[in-house]
Parts: sequence; C-alpha cells; structure tokens
Amino acid sequence: MKIGVLGTGNMGSGLAKAFGAAGHDVFVGSRDPQKGKEVGSRVGVSGGSYQEATAHGDAVLFAVPWWGVDGVLAQAGDLSGTILIDCTNPYKDDSYSEMVEFSGSPAAQEIAKKTGARVVKAWNHTYAQLVHAGPDFAGTPASVFICGDDEEAKSAVSGLAKDIGYEPVDCGPLTPRAGSRASQGSW
Repeated sequence: MKIGVLGTGNMGSGLAKAFGAAGHDVFVGSRDPQKGKEVGSRVGVSGGSYQEATAHGDAVLFAVPWWGVDGVLAQAGDLSGTILIDCTNPYKDDSYSEMVEFSGSPAAQEIAKKTGARVVKAWNHTYAQLVHAGPDFAGTPASVFICGDDEEAKSAVSGLAKDIGYEPVDCGPLTPRAGSRASQGSW
C-alpha cells in the first residue's frame, strides 16, 4: 500500500520505518520539505512536503502534535475520502498536562469534520519507544487499538497493523455511545 506520513517526529518516523520495512511504499512529509527528505532517508523511505505525502498515500498517517493540527491540515492538501490514520492526542501544548475538551465528539471526529477523510484512530495509545523498539514481547504482539466509522478503512488499518507485527483490536466506532466518557467530551 502507498502510505503518506504527515509528521517527522517519533511516531511518524517510527511507523514510517516499520511500514517501509514491511514492504509498503512510504513517503514522509514535513512543513520543511528538506526535513521530510532527511527523515525519510534516515528511515529508508521517500520524503518531502506535507502536500506530497498526502498526494502519495492511499492511506495517510496523521502524526503531529494536536496544537499543530490546523496548520498541518492547511498545508496537507485534499484529504477527502482518504483513509486517515489518526494517532494524535488532543493535548493543548507540549507540557502534555491538559487535554482539549470537545462537546460531544472525540478529537478524531473533529479531524474527520475538517478533512472529509475516512478517519481511523490508531496508535494514539502506543508509546513512541514501543514503535521504535518493535511490537514483539517474547513472541506476543503488542495490541493496537483501532476505532473508526468506516469498516473498510478500519480493515485496511488493521491489515497495516498486522503487517508490522501488532495485534489490532477493534474498539468500535468513532461516534461516541450515549452515556460514554466520549459522549461527555473527554475522549
């Protein structure tokens, strides 16, 4: 599969390397195209701008800090209809001490509204150290929690997770169930 990666940090570079090693055609994008090329080269894949990464991918990994979401989306280009793998967590800033609260919808739904993408939440509960070290624990694969409203997109992301050694766990839809924490805006 062709995978675009938006973000050159620990999650973006680690998953780009894993996807590339599994035989996928990966392109890492950055707001600074030269940095995208450097990170891509370091992890064994192609690299350049956010827009190039978006255009490259059948699926796009969204691996940027929450406080940069709007800026990245402005540079990424058209994501409508694209499988967007969202590994963000809605922290207000780099202190990682306070999360953004949404009224009645989780952060991934906010991204879906902004992009028209087929958003699948995955790897947001996985530490970057695990991504870089690999998901094998003495023969037992690490789990990756996956949720989304599009079954075909979830299946594709589950396949990618398996390709790089994870055990995907389907956690249901992005749409919060009535009475859940997510429906109260704290997802």
